[in-house]
Amino acid sequence: MNFVSRHAYILIVAGVFVGAIYATTLPLDAQTYWLSEDGPVEMSSAIAYVICAAIMCIVGGKKFITRYYYLVGITLLFAMRELDFDKRFTTMGVLKSRFYLSDQVPLTEKLIGACVVGLLLFFVYKIVSNHAKPFIQGLLRLDKVQIGAALVVTFLVVSKSMDGIDRKLGDIGIQVSADFAEKAETFEETMELGIPLLMMATFAAYRQRKLTSNPS
Repeated sequence: MNFVSRHAYILIVAGVFVGAIYATTLPLDAQTYWLSEDGPVEMSSAIAYVICAAIMCIVGGKKFITRYYYLVGITLLFAMRELDFDKRFTTMGVLKSRFYLSDQVPLTEKLIGACVVGLLLFFVYKIVSNHAKPFIQGLLRLDKVQIGAALVVTFLVVSKSMDGIDRKLGDIGIQVSADFAEKAETFEETMELGIPLLMMATFAAYRQRKLTSNPS
């Protein structure tokens, strides 16, 4: 791996974990402020996603947007998710199954929610269908772009798993302490901030590879 890319990944991952550990030592009111909805960490995550999408468009240019519009699109959807757009303007969260089953949700909201979810699933399909094979092959070669993508996916999966972990574990009969649940939430929010930063580093590695293979 390239020196700069390798160390960028290491610094981001280390920064996320150091930041999360530090956050768990803060007084409860400070944790509540920093990690609350519309708090500094969540807003920073949303801004970072927007910056990431802007970098893709400006640096990648028309050719990148035309070819990888779904990467830009899903990045912007992630930004909107961080801003709680999935539930800010509707009766309940559009990502919840009961949103589509509840009689309390107007049909118009259900149609809009279905379109949003459909767009998200389409972007995911395009990513998997176009990049799954190169992703696996690149990982076996320790390609710096695919390693960055693997870190993004790992952070997405782990942070999503930590979201409401006390409820998820409770559903299978495992009880955890309130302190454990609070620490898990702290790690979740901090890891979510790391995702757009890793995406930026991965895009930088991609651009570096493109420039190296096409120096002109």
